Amino acid sequence: MVTGPQGPSIRQIGIADSRLAHLTRAVSWVRDHYTEPLRVPDLAATAAMSPAVFHRHLRALTSMTPLQYQKQLRLSEARMRLLAGHHDVAEVGLPVGHSSAS
Repeated sequence: MVTGPQGPSIRQIGIADSRLAHLTRAVSWVRDHYTEPLRVPDLAATAAMSPAVFHRHLRALTSMTPLQYQKQLRLSEARMRLLAGHHDVAEVGLPVGHSSAS
């Protein structure tokens, strides 16, 4: 049995139909598809939540809105690509989902 202050959260991860499991599924989708346009209603449906409830729970989990979370993923990937080679911003930004170099 998992005890301690994080015990209830950890136990929720193991329950396939828990709110946290649904939220984790939606977060995984964003991580796997961060270059694609993001529609909060679609993500909320993936998490079996209303858009407002999904937004509130994602913000509690990540301290970001869904769009901020996606932007952070895009920026992190672009940063890694810049550090890995000799690319300019446009060459790195477009493949990670940004529509312009700015």
